[in-house]
Amino acid sequence: MVTLPPGGNQGHRHRALVTQIEPPARVISCSLPGMMLAAVIVPLNSTMIAIALPDISDDLSVGKGTAGTLVIVYLIVMLVGQPLGGRIGDQIGSRAAVILGLTGVALTSVIAVAVDVFVALVIVRGIQAIFAALLVPNAQAMIRATTPPEQAGRVFGMFGSVIGAGAALGPLIGGGLVALAGWQALFIVNVPIVVAAAAMIRTGDMTRRAPDKQAEGPAERGGTIWNRAFTGAFSTQALTVFGQYTLILVVPVMLDERGWSPGATGMILTALTIGMVVMGPPGGSFGDRHGRRRPAVIGIAIAFAMITIGATLGSSIAVWVLVVVLTGFGFGFGFAAPNLMTTAITWAPADRAATASGLYSMSRYSGSIPASSLFAAMVGTGTEGIDELLVIAAACAAAALAASSLLPDQAQPSPQPVSGVRN
Repeated sequence: MVTLPPGGNQGHRHRALVTQIEPPARVISCSLPGMMLAAVIVPLNSTMIAIALPDISDDLSVGKGTAGTLVIVYLIVMLVGQPLGGRIGDQIGSRAAVILGLTGVALTSVIAVAVDVFVALVIVRGIQAIFAALLVPNAQAMIRATTPPEQAGRVFGMFGSVIGAGAALGPLIGGGLVALAGWQALFIVNVPIVVAAAAMIRTGDMTRRAPDKQAEGPAERGGTIWNRAFTGAFSTQALTVFGQYTLILVVPVMLDERGWSPGATGMILTALTIGMVVMGPPGGSFGDRHGRRRPAVIGIAIAFAMITIGATLGSSIAVWVLVVVLTGFGFGFGFAAPNLMTTAITWAPADRAATASGLYSMSRYSGSIPASSLFAAMVGTGTEGIDELLVIAAACAAAALAASSLLPDQAQPSPQPVSGVRN
């Protein structure tokens, strides 16, 4: 309770005092677990199904290569759909867009279970991806709207770690579900996840943080998404992802040549994922305190050093050194990643945050697709071409390090005057 001194204009004094008292900043919105659960549906559905392709091939009488269409269609729709999903969220509200996306994912999952024709399953899978494309960009826009700016990096770091864990655990979860209940279980599992996420989002605290000081944005941006900060974050992410996917693709070939089993190879590759998942929250927190550029430069420099070691040693690299390279790359990229995401989303105009999030999501595909294409073109059945591909990946990491210098020093945009008021 605040006691006002006696006398004078009590009403005026009271109004003046009230305007100086702000509620304490909330660390995390109560809806954050719901947003994370909604978003994790995307990586789970991207990776779970890979383990079930042989079973789908047998049940629906198609070739195993043809069954892979289920993966390709989903990724292509996600590539083009996420910016559109973000745009829809900016028009109807991010919360409504997430609920719409969850509803569509649940309905298409139920339909997919009843489908017994492969072409129909591909169509349902594509429609499901359209709804799924609404989830990540709008969940990130909701986080921006409800998280205090000084804590945005840590929260986005947690968000990114959950997404990374979902992608990594997808094959493990998928394998268990297929073994227990067949490939249809991969679609059925979406329903309880959707129900839980929707319940948390609808009932959670969605109170907007203090008036969005970023709505006007820095003068240098001119109200556009593709400002210097966004361009730096997008480019850094895309170029680093090129190196990440190069490692993911070449390591199995290198170890297969040495007689390693797929299971053992998978365990070694988890070093990359673990590093990224573990370093997300501390990397974001560091950026909240010291600005986005410093942790991004530090993290990408570590990733560059690691992949340069890999490129120098080439396909003859010792396994223990390879583990160090993978772990170090994961730690470095994980430390930088939340600051890239936070920059891309918080430096965009407030009314286009979901669109910016969707566009930024394309950066991963902008790195992974070229890496996959070059791998297919340069690497044969053996290790030929691996050394050259690693050199290209190291060059991309060097370019990513240069692009990270475009990121702003400060953690979030400087406060701007209220709309209509000029300096």
